[in-house]
Amino acid sequence: MREVTSAAGLRDDWDKMLVATPGVKGPELEAGLGGTKVCWKNLPRSYNDDVPQTAYYLFARGGKPLQAVRWLFPTDKEFDSSVTRSSVLTPETMLVPVKVPGVEPCLKLAEQP
Repeated sequence: MREVTSAAGLRDDWDKMLVATPGVKGPELEAGLGGTKVCWKNLPRSYNDDVPQTAYYLFARGGKPLQAVRWLFPTDKEFDSSVTRSSVLTPETMLVPVKVPGVEPCLKLAEQP
């Protein structure tokens, strides 16, 4: 995961990435940060399948937010659904490419040994 974020030009001093999809609540994000209390503003509202919704990849270090990267849910497909359902990734999280004919390539969580 660190290689992906570094190649994208994102900060490299993070220790957790939280996936904030439409409808996420502050307590869910705080739990992902390890219980740190944060005043969250502009969280993605509940999903409406008529139009893409704003979502965020939230990068944090030591329980404090560092950077947010906006994306459109569900149209942006950098990660497959198993990653977006997993609320927290670390720099050491291993990802593998997924190539399906007729579908944009994406990344998924690697199988754990």
